[in-house]
Amino acid sequence: GGHLKQQYLMTQWFPKPAVYDATGWHAMPYLDIGEFYSEFGSFDVNITLPENYVVGATGVLETASEVDFLNKKAQNTEGVTQPISAENDSFPPSSTTTKTLHYTAENVHDFAWFADKRFNVAKSEITLKSGKKVDTYAFFTKNEGKNWSKATDYINQAVQFYSENVGEYPYPQASAVQSFVEKTDGMEYPMITLISGSYKAKNLDLVITHEVGHNWFYGILASNERDFAWMDEGMNSYYEHRYMAQLYPNSDVVDLPKFLIKGSDYNLTELALQRQSFERNDQAPQTTSDKMSFLNYFLGVYEKTAKSLKILEKYYGTERFDGIMKSYFETWKFKHPQPADFRKHWEQATGEKLDWFFNGLIESTKQLDYAIKSVENKGNDWVLTVENKGEMAVPFAVKSMKDGKEVAQKWFAGVVGRTDLTFPKGDFDALILDAEHLLPDINRSNNSAQLTGNGTTRQPVRLKFLLGIDNAQKTNIYWTPALAANKYDGLMLGFALHSGVAPTKNWEWAIAPMFGTNSGTLAGVADINYSFFSGKNKITVGVAGKRFSFDDNNLFKTQKQYSKITPSVSFTFGQNPLSSTVQTLEFRHILLNNQDLAFDTSGKFTGKIGEWANISELSYFGKFSQNTTFRAALENQSYSNGTEKMGYTKLSFELKNSFEYQHLKKVSVRFFAGGFLSNSGKASGSFFGTRSRGSLGLVGHGYNDYRYDGLFV
Repeated sequence: GGHLKQQYLMTQWFPKPAVYDATGWHAMPYLDIGEFYSEFGSFDVNITLPENYVVGATGVLETASEVDFLNKKAQNTEGVTQPISAENDSFPPSSTTTKTLHYTAENVHDFAWFADKRFNVAKSEITLKSGKKVDTYAFFTKNEGKNWSKATDYINQAVQFYSENVGEYPYPQASAVQSFVEKTDGMEYPMITLISGSYKAKNLDLVITHEVGHNWFYGILASNERDFAWMDEGMNSYYEHRYMAQLYPNSDVVDLPKFLIKGSDYNLTELALQRQSFERNDQAPQTTSDKMSFLNYFLGVYEKTAKSLKILEKYYGTERFDGIMKSYFETWKFKHPQPADFRKHWEQATGEKLDWFFNGLIESTKQLDYAIKSVENKGNDWVLTVENKGEMAVPFAVKSMKDGKEVAQKWFAGVVGRTDLTFPKGDFDALILDAEHLLPDINRSNNSAQLTGNGTTRQPVRLKFLLGIDNAQKTNIYWTPALAANKYDGLMLGFALHSGVAPTKNWEWAIAPMFGTNSGTLAGVADINYSFFSGKNKITVGVAGKRFSFDDNNLFKTQKQYSKITPSVSFTFGQNPLSSTVQTLEFRHILLNNQDLAFDTSGKFTGKIGEWANISELSYFGKFSQNTTFRAALENQSYSNGTEKMGYTKLSFELKNSFEYQHLKKVSVRFFAGGFLSNSGKASGSFFGTRSRGSLGLVGHGYNDYRYDGLFV
């Protein structure tokens, strides 16, 4: 089965017709398309094949003997009171005699058919509100019988749902076919859909519903999915989400581990959308399919469009939204509408310009960041100062909450800059902007206000164990016990605090102080970074620190420590979601203190003293493909050898490449070149140098790591 996109009369298909099964390709007498247009019209198709094949296809089966054959198959399937047990389903031999099946249809632009000698058949019927009856079929093998035993129920529910919410199903039948092709989810054709993979009940319901739903957008409206995928996949996903919310409330299709989502108000899709937008790696839903990255095709076309339509629904109300969408469907069915047609229809129906929806959400990657800056108690109202830190003005709702439960809600048109808005007083303790997380807001930590007598925007601080996903209405700090060990500090015990793993933030930080049971000193690591963007260029400013013991002296029973503080700034240049190229320029300055033993003039041990060194490094890193990276670095260090000031400047280059000579087998090659531009210690006579000057070695030992970039046992 496949889409026929030719714009002319089709008179034949395969020049040498064949059929594929688990034993390979086999000659097939022929498939004859007598009359068929890829534009909407009627078709008349004859398929000739071995008579023990079971066939599902677009259109109405006109061959009476084959209708009886399918009905008997369906009766046999109905005779199984329990879901069909899983068993090895081998291919029976093909019949030596053939049959010719005759299909017709009206108002379709594609034809698809599927055949398998092992298919079981489930048949049902649904009556729409108008009284029209629609036959429904499911074709599946025994090994998927348990999961597919209710497939016709899912088809019936989908046809009923879309007919009531979009427009009545115009065709006489709807079918779903199990595919042996793995990991492709589903593929839609008029009146029939192909479903692959093994699914549990809820997920099979979702996939069948989504693919059946394509009959309305890919099939009946038939927008150009190559150019305007959001008008098919995106609109269909919106209705699929509504369907799932109606049948499976409070249930995500992808369930994250409970310890991550406990207390969170985010879901996985929203986090992925937020990260792509934050990192400037997203693409507008309007982008043509061939220019979309794989991830953005799902996130932008399917999910962002669905969320954008949800904003329209909530802003105008579900009843009004449904009325406009139904009239759009009736006006444009069988006519291939374009985005301009959809926009014109909506703007005429609402009497409003919808630049925020079309120019903003659908056609751009402009960012959105609303913030409640302050709340004041004035008369009978709370006055909210709302600031739009983003680039588009999208309508939003403010909800009042009491003990975490909704009290009231008020919608506002999108705002630009800072605006004062009024919200009527009532019995509530918090105000939340976009509490339902409808908007693609990249920073929700500024969307809520906890109320006191005069108003405040302070958020409560919440400590959470280990790690997790934030709650936007709280300031989240994560903690966990910390355990480490090395030869000199021994077992180290402490705790770690960090800013969390999601959603992506401008500020990210972690600190892990520990106590060395052998050294009796403080050890640990700390890191804080702030990231922001200039256009597509990411700038990160940060400072990191670490302190551990690196040597011991048994005679004096003491350990030497190093302390390292590293401020840095990096520039990651214009990322392209369609390219694997990444280019980063980084400058860092390492303040390094190495302890050494101190003695008085008589040679008596007096303790430890620190020797400071300053290392500056400017580096360029380029990743030009999945297999090729390049790094260049210019480094300067100044230090003291105890009696005089020393220093060096060195330049190095590194190129890494890998070549896959066989699947999952590759050869990796590394080229390195480096040299000292100047070096005051080059005449010292030491080949390996001191810890400060560095060393040359082919094995990575701790003493090679003179900058203490690594962690060694």
